[in-house]
Amino acid sequence: VQEGYQRTIADDWLMERKHFEGLKKLTGIAVSEETVQHAINARIKTGNVLGDYYFKNIENATGIKPIPDNEVVQGMFKKCLRDKKNGPYFWEYLVKSTGIKPEEKLAQQAYEQFVREEKTHDLTRFVEFTGVVPEEKTIQAAYRTLAKRNKFGDSFSEVQKVTGIAPRPETVQTAYSVIVDRKESIWEFYLQRVFKETGVVPSQDVVQKAYETCARLGHIDKFNELYDTFKVQPSQETRKALESILKS
Repeated sequence: VQEGYQRTIADDWLMERKHFEGLKKLTGIAVSEETVQHAINARIKTGNVLGDYYFKNIENATGIKPIPDNEVVQGMFKKCLRDKKNGPYFWEYLVKSTGIKPEEKLAQQAYEQFVREEKTHDLTRFVEFTGVVPEEKTIQAAYRTLAKRNKFGDSFSEVQKVTGIAPRPETVQTAYSVIVDRKESIWEFYLQRVFKETGVVPSQDVVQKAYETCARLGHIDKFNELYDTFKVQPSQETRKALESILKS
């Protein structure tokens, strides 16, 4: 009978209290706490966890609160890390379903994996729901990834907000250089955003290169914005180019 109870809990997410009460009335045997806990752990091992409402269903149907085994859940976290296709993306669902968070060592391994794959957004998201802060070397590696990539939407502040650790000044300078060299649309906005996020002033070379781009493209308004932000005097060559534009 207990085996039947266990299979019902492990396999049927539409279970109702009347099913368990009916079997108890027929056999005189009530579902045991051991059976409930064994069934929920078996379900977790399959990776087919149906969310916290599944756990509430079990409690409503059996009158017993299912408490997943920590070792079983940690084992699933490890299994997810080894999954080359989906990686640890099942973690968040597992945490929300069971209330159990990954151990710090596993969380650090996940963060390192995200940095290797340049998935900095996932790193910040995982910090928020695991409560584990990445090691500083991992955080700085994430900043270096952001600096070299610097696409729209990338933000140093997202990482700093969840970790409390700022990027190193040399990493910020790398970001400035990448932005100016690529000259993508609204590049001057990116420059100013990085400055506002970090407080690190771009090097003279970077600012002068930005001014030269403004002069070459005739973007007086962008030049004024950059000058107002960084307060760096343009070179004589750039000044002459800007004056020529204004006279034309």
